[in-house]
Amino acid sequence: MTVWFQVPLTDPQCRSRNFVGADLVALSRQSEAFAVPQTLVISAEMAGWTVSALSGSTGAYADLSLAIAGAVSMRAWLLRPGADDLPVEPSLHNLDPAAVPDGLLELVSYAARLRSWRHHDRLVIALQKTVPADQTVRIRVVRDDPLIRLAACLGLAEELDDPVHFDAFEVRRDVWRLDRVVVVDKPTSTTCTPAGMLTVAVQDERRYTEVLSEETVLRLAADAEAAARRAGADLDLELVLFDGQAFLLSCREAGPPGRW
Repeated sequence: MTVWFQVPLTDPQCRSRNFVGADLVALSRQSEAFAVPQTLVISAEMAGWTVSALSGSTGAYADLSLAIAGAVSMRAWLLRPGADDLPVEPSLHNLDPAAVPDGLLELVSYAARLRSWRHHDRLVIALQKTVPADQTVRIRVVRDDPLIRLAACLGLAEELDDPVHFDAFEVRRDVWRLDRVVVVDKPTSTTCTPAGMLTVAVQDERRYTEVLSEETVLRLAADAEAAARRAGADLDLELVLFDGQAFLLSCREAGPPGRW
Protein backbone atom coordinates (compact mmCIF):
# COMPACT_ATOMS: atom_id res chain seq x y z
CA MET A 1 0.00 0.00 0.00
CA THR A 2 1.35 3.41 -0.98
CA VAL A 3 2.01 5.87 1.83
CA TRP A 4 1.29 9.44 0.75
CA PHE A 5 2.96 12.35 2.48
CA GLN A 6 1.46 15.83 2.12
CA VAL A 7 3.31 18.41 4.20
CA PRO A 8 4.05 22.14 4.06
CA LEU A 9 7.58 23.20 3.14
CA THR A 10 8.07 24.26 6.76
CA ASP A 11 7.60 20.67 8.02
CA PRO A 12 10.81 19.07 9.39
CA GLN A 13 10.41 16.22 6.88
CA CYS A 14 11.28 18.74 4.15
CA ARG A 15 14.84 18.74 5.47
CA SER A 16 15.25 15.09 4.38
CA ARG A 17 16.81 14.66 0.94
CA ASN A 18 15.47 11.09 0.69
CA PHE A 19 11.96 12.39 1.29
CA VAL A 20 11.77 15.56 -0.84
CA GLY A 21 15.02 15.80 -2.83
CA ALA A 22 17.95 18.20 -2.76
CA ASP A 23 16.23 21.21 -4.33
CA LEU A 24 13.36 21.32 -1.85
CA VAL A 25 15.71 20.76 1.08
CA ALA A 26 17.69 23.80 -0.09
CA LEU A 27 14.50 25.86 -0.46
CA SER A 28 13.25 24.77 2.95
CA ARG A 29 16.50 25.84 4.62
CA GLN A 30 16.50 29.24 2.93
CA SER A 31 12.86 29.84 3.92
CA GLU A 32 14.14 30.91 7.33
CA ALA A 33 15.75 34.00 5.73
CA PHE A 34 13.63 34.60 2.60
CA ALA A 35 9.94 35.08 1.99
CA VAL A 36 8.85 31.88 0.21
CA PRO A 37 5.33 31.57 -1.24
CA GLN A 38 3.12 29.02 0.49
CA THR A 39 4.34 25.61 -0.68
CA LEU A 40 2.84 22.14 -0.19
CA VAL A 41 4.97 19.06 -0.86
CA ILE A 42 3.54 15.70 -1.92
CA SER A 43 5.83 12.67 -1.83
CA ALA A 44 5.10 9.04 -2.71
CA GLU A 45 6.65 6.11 -4.53
CA MET A 46 6.10 5.96 -8.28
CA ALA A 47 4.11 2.76 -7.88
CA GLY A 48 1.34 4.64 -6.11
CA TRP A 49 1.39 7.62 -8.47
CA THR A 50 1.20 5.45 -11.57
CA VAL A 51 -1.76 3.44 -10.27
CA SER A 52 -3.65 6.70 -9.79
CA ALA A 53 -2.59 7.97 -13.22
CA LEU A 54 -3.58 4.77 -15.04
CA SER A 55 -6.99 4.78 -13.40
CA GLY A 56 -7.48 8.50 -14.06
CA SER A 57 -8.24 8.90 -10.37
CA THR A 58 -7.08 11.76 -8.19
CA GLY A 59 -7.23 9.32 -5.27
CA ALA A 60 -5.28 10.38 -2.21
CA TYR A 61 -4.76 13.93 -3.44
CA ALA A 62 -8.29 14.84 -4.59
CA ASP A 63 -8.69 17.45 -1.87
CA LEU A 64 -5.61 19.45 -2.87
CA SER A 65 -7.69 21.97 -4.80
CA LEU A 66 -8.35 23.48 -1.37
CA ALA A 67 -4.77 23.23 -0.07
CA ILE A 68 -3.59 26.63 -1.30
CA ALA A 69 -5.88 29.60 -1.86
CA GLY A 70 -5.56 31.02 -5.36
CA ALA A 71 -3.54 29.99 -8.40
CA VAL A 72 -0.62 27.57 -7.99
CA SER A 73 2.50 26.49 -9.83
CA MET A 74 3.73 22.90 -9.78
CA ARG A 75 7.21 21.40 -10.09
CA ALA A 76 8.23 17.75 -9.81
CA TRP A 77 11.33 15.63 -9.27
CA LEU A 78 12.03 11.91 -9.51
CA LEU A 79 14.23 10.73 -6.63
CA ARG A 80 16.34 7.71 -7.55
CA PRO A 81 18.40 5.93 -4.87
CA GLY A 82 22.10 6.19 -5.66
CA ALA A 83 21.58 8.74 -8.47
CA ASP A 84 20.98 12.46 -8.88
CA ASP A 85 17.44 13.75 -8.56
CA LEU A 86 15.82 14.12 -11.97
CA PRO A 87 13.63 17.19 -12.64
CA VAL A 88 10.35 16.35 -14.37
CA GLU A 89 9.67 18.77 -17.21
CA PRO A 90 7.76 20.86 -17.96
CA SER A 91 6.66 22.63 -14.81
CA LEU A 92 3.09 23.90 -14.68
CA HIS A 93 2.32 27.51 -13.82
CA ASN A 94 -0.61 29.65 -12.70
CA LEU A 95 -3.12 26.80 -12.46
CA ASP A 96 -6.63 27.39 -11.16
CA PRO A 97 -7.06 25.42 -7.90
CA ALA A 98 -9.75 23.27 -9.52
CA ALA A 99 -7.18 22.16 -12.13
CA VAL A 100 -4.67 20.91 -9.54
CA PRO A 101 -5.72 17.21 -9.58
CA ASP A 102 -5.49 17.10 -13.39
CA GLY A 103 -2.14 18.89 -13.19
CA LEU A 104 -0.84 16.23 -10.84
CA LEU A 105 -1.91 13.48 -13.22
CA GLU A 106 -0.15 15.33 -16.05
CA LEU A 107 3.12 15.51 -14.11
CA VAL A 108 2.85 11.81 -13.23
CA SER A 109 2.48 11.01 -16.92
CA TYR A 110 5.60 13.06 -17.71
CA ALA A 111 7.54 11.23 -14.99
CA ALA A 112 6.35 7.85 -16.27
CA ARG A 113 7.84 8.64 -19.69
CA LEU A 114 11.32 9.07 -18.24
CA ARG A 115 13.74 6.26 -18.89
CA SER A 116 14.80 3.72 -16.30
CA TRP A 117 12.44 4.74 -13.49
CA ARG A 118 11.58 2.04 -10.97
CA HIS A 119 8.45 1.53 -8.90
CA HIS A 120 10.25 2.28 -5.63
CA ASP A 121 11.65 5.57 -6.95
CA ARG A 122 9.97 8.52 -5.24
CA LEU A 123 8.08 11.19 -7.15
CA VAL A 124 7.91 14.53 -5.35
CA ILE A 125 5.60 17.31 -6.48
CA ALA A 126 5.63 20.81 -4.99
CA LEU A 127 2.56 23.04 -5.22
CA GLN A 128 3.49 26.68 -4.73
CA LYS A 129 1.20 29.68 -4.51
CA THR A 130 1.61 31.81 -7.64
CA VAL A 131 2.97 35.28 -6.94
CA PRO A 132 2.23 37.93 -9.61
CA ALA A 133 5.69 38.96 -10.78
CA ASP A 134 6.78 42.47 -11.70
CA GLN A 135 10.23 41.02 -12.39
CA THR A 136 11.90 37.61 -12.18
CA VAL A 137 15.55 37.39 -11.12
CA ARG A 138 17.93 34.46 -11.42
CA ILE A 139 21.14 34.65 -9.38
CA ARG A 140 24.22 32.44 -9.44
CA VAL A 141 26.68 32.56 -6.55
CA VAL A 142 29.91 30.56 -6.95
CA ARG A 143 32.06 30.97 -3.88
CA ASP A 144 35.44 31.21 -5.65
CA ASP A 145 34.09 33.50 -8.41
CA PRO A 146 34.74 37.21 -7.75
CA LEU A 147 31.47 38.02 -9.53
CA ILE A 148 27.87 37.39 -8.54
CA ARG A 149 25.83 37.04 -11.72
CA LEU A 150 22.18 38.02 -12.09
CA ALA A 151 19.71 37.78 -14.96
CA ALA A 152 16.41 39.64 -14.73
CA CYS A 153 13.34 39.86 -16.94
CA LEU A 154 10.03 41.67 -16.79
CA GLY A 155 7.13 39.53 -15.56
CA LEU A 156 7.63 35.78 -15.25
CA ALA A 157 10.52 33.81 -16.71
CA GLU A 158 8.14 31.61 -18.67
CA GLU A 159 8.54 31.24 -22.43
CA LEU A 160 5.25 31.19 -24.31
CA ASP A 161 4.92 32.64 -27.81
CA ASP A 162 8.12 34.68 -27.49
CA PRO A 163 11.45 34.04 -25.75
CA VAL A 164 12.15 35.50 -22.32
CA HIS A 165 14.29 38.66 -22.53
CA PHE A 166 16.90 38.89 -19.75
CA ASP A 167 19.07 41.84 -18.79
CA ALA A 168 22.39 40.73 -17.28
CA PHE A 169 24.15 42.16 -14.21
CA GLU A 170 27.47 41.36 -12.56
CA VAL A 171 28.40 42.44 -9.04
CA ARG A 172 32.08 42.47 -8.04
CA ARG A 173 32.37 41.12 -4.54
CA ASP A 174 35.79 42.45 -3.51
CA VAL A 175 34.68 46.09 -3.81
CA TRP A 176 30.93 45.37 -3.72
CA ARG A 177 29.90 47.34 -6.77
CA LEU A 178 27.85 46.80 -9.91
CA ASP A 179 30.56 45.97 -12.41
CA ARG A 180 28.69 45.22 -15.64
CA VAL A 181 25.19 45.67 -17.05
CA VAL A 182 23.86 44.36 -20.36
CA VAL A 183 20.45 45.72 -21.35
CA VAL A 184 18.53 43.99 -24.13
CA ASP A 185 15.45 44.92 -26.11
CA LYS A 186 12.42 43.56 -24.28
CA PRO A 187 9.49 43.73 -26.72
CA THR A 188 7.33 41.29 -24.72
CA SER A 189 6.96 39.78 -21.28
CA THR A 190 4.92 37.00 -19.68
CA THR A 191 2.25 37.85 -17.14
CA CYS A 192 -0.28 36.00 -14.98
CA THR A 193 -3.97 36.63 -15.56
CA PRO A 194 -7.12 34.86 -14.31
CA ALA A 195 -7.26 33.26 -17.75
CA GLY A 196 -3.73 31.87 -17.47
CA MET A 197 -0.30 32.94 -18.69
CA LEU A 198 -0.19 35.54 -21.45
CA THR A 199 2.47 37.20 -23.58
CA VAL A 200 2.02 40.97 -23.48
CA ALA A 201 3.71 43.87 -25.26
CA VAL A 202 6.14 45.99 -23.23
CA GLN A 203 5.67 49.75 -23.35
CA ASP A 204 8.23 51.45 -25.57
CA GLU A 205 9.80 53.45 -22.73
CA ARG A 206 10.55 50.22 -20.81
CA ARG A 207 11.96 48.13 -23.65
CA TYR A 208 15.53 49.43 -23.30
CA THR A 209 15.37 50.33 -19.60
CA GLU A 210 17.24 48.23 -17.02
CA VAL A 211 14.89 45.73 -15.39
CA LEU A 212 16.46 46.35 -11.98
CA SER A 213 17.88 49.43 -10.31
CA GLU A 214 21.47 49.35 -9.06
CA GLU A 215 20.20 49.45 -5.48
CA THR A 216 18.00 46.40 -6.06
CA VAL A 217 20.80 44.48 -7.80
CA LEU A 218 23.19 45.05 -4.90
CA ARG A 219 20.56 44.13 -2.32
CA LEU A 220 19.63 40.89 -4.06
CA ALA A 221 23.29 39.99 -4.63
CA ALA A 222 23.98 40.46 -0.92
CA ASP A 223 21.00 38.26 0.00
CA ALA A 224 22.20 35.57 -2.42
CA GLU A 225 25.75 35.66 -1.07
CA ALA A 226 24.41 35.26 2.46
CA ALA A 227 22.31 32.30 1.27
CA ALA A 228 25.38 30.60 -0.22
CA ARG A 229 27.27 31.09 3.05
CA ARG A 230 24.40 29.53 5.01
CA ALA A 231 24.23 26.59 2.60
CA GLY A 232 28.00 26.16 2.39
CA ALA A 233 27.51 25.61 -1.34
CA ASP A 234 27.41 27.35 -4.71
CA LEU A 235 23.79 28.27 -5.42
CA ASP A 236 21.33 29.11 -8.17
CA LEU A 237 18.36 31.10 -6.85
CA GLU A 238 15.20 32.24 -8.61
CA LEU A 239 13.13 35.06 -7.12
CA VAL A 240 10.22 37.20 -8.20
CA LEU A 241 9.67 40.80 -7.18
CA PHE A 242 6.14 42.00 -6.54
CA ASP A 243 5.40 45.48 -5.22
CA GLY A 244 9.07 45.73 -4.25
CA GLN A 245 9.14 42.55 -2.13
CA ALA A 246 11.29 39.59 -3.11
CA PHE A 247 9.90 36.05 -2.96
CA LEU A 248 12.20 33.04 -3.33
CA LEU A 249 10.69 30.47 -5.70
CA SER A 250 13.53 27.98 -5.99
CA CYS A 251 17.02 27.31 -4.71
CA ARG A 252 19.49 24.62 -5.70
CA GLU A 253 23.19 23.91 -5.90
CA ALA A 254 24.64 25.71 -8.91
CA GLY A 255 24.77 23.77 -12.15
CA PRO A 256 27.44 23.83 -14.87
CA PRO A 257 28.46 27.24 -16.31
CA GLY A 258 26.05 28.47 -18.98
CA ARG A 259 23.13 26.34 -17.81
CA TRP A 260 20.37 27.45 -15.51
